[in-house]
Amino acid sequence: MKVLTNINVLADEYLRLAYHGLRASDKSFNATLNTDYDPTIGNINIIPQEIGRVILNLINNAFYAVSEKRPPAGRAGKVRAYSFCQHTKRRQQDFDFSKRQRQRHATKSIG
Repeated sequence: MKVLTNINVLADEYLRLAYHGLRASDKSFNATLNTDYDPTIGNINIIPQEIGRVILNLINNAFYAVSEKRPPAGRAGKVRAYSFCQHTKRRQQDFDFSKRQRQRHATKSIG
């Protein structure tokens, strides 16, 4: 079920949850977390659990890349999470796919 959700809060929750979960299982893992969330995004209508899984997967991939590169001793890898709002003009376009398919099929069968 879709719910109005602050995507920045959701992303930050999953970032911290994934980091602490990885640190609990691998004490040698360390990373610097940088965040830059766009406050103008506001709430969006999403299914938080589904988007959360996507965010968690992206974050885990970033942590995996950091752990594979293993920075020099005494230094931590960096993971940056950010959001931005891209305002675009929306254009509504009506398109009757079934009608076009029927026309194309009729044209093929005649010609």
